[in-house]
Amino acid sequence: MSGDAVYLHESDTVTHARQLMRDHFLRGIPVVNDNGKVSGMITDQDILKVASTKSNVTVAGFVNPVPQITPETDI
Repeated sequence: MSGDAVYLHESDTVTHARQLMRDHFLRGIPVVNDNGKVSGMITDQDILKVASTKSNVTVAGFVNPVPQITPETDI
């Protein structure tokens, strides 16, 4: 894993997320809240729902929650 991981804040715009995915050839990006904790993921399929090239829509409305995985989690 690299030290310069790509992630978004819940307050970032969907158009910014789209640009990051394009620039880094990603299909999904983790989203963090104000405390720096991962709140979920946003995928390329979520971003396709916003067709506008200029939008004030934030990532927060498109975050897909991810389950917490611990050593006790069954596979």
